[in-house]
Amino acid sequence: MANYLLVEVDTNDGDYVTAFNPISDTALENVKLLIEKIKENPNRHNFPYEHDDTQVYDLYAEINEYGSVVDQDIAIDTFIDYVPSTEYGFHTVTRVELYDVGHVDGLLYKK
Repeated sequence: MANYLLVEVDTNDGDYVTAFNPISDTALENVKLLIEKIKENPNRHNFPYEHDDTQVYDLYAEINEYGSVVDQDIAIDTFIDYVPSTEYGFHTVTRVELYDVGHVDGLLYKK
């Protein structure tokens, strides 16, 4: 069985972009607490991220205060590896889903 993480973000108040990527058990453990904190965030824009923007690191600084085994920088850097690539960044994570996939049929891969 393989795990896949689906992450959907809002880039411009209604412009949604989605990424669907395989995720290792280690990476999943690294991002679980951060995902929970994003879910609990009451702000409309819960993840203001524009390529190397430090604002998101300030927003989730409390991760280190909860006695987490995962450092805040590792959690955020790992999560960013799984978010969709956008031209100007994004401001809101709208959906995160974990898929436990037993088999994948590759029907078309074009590069």
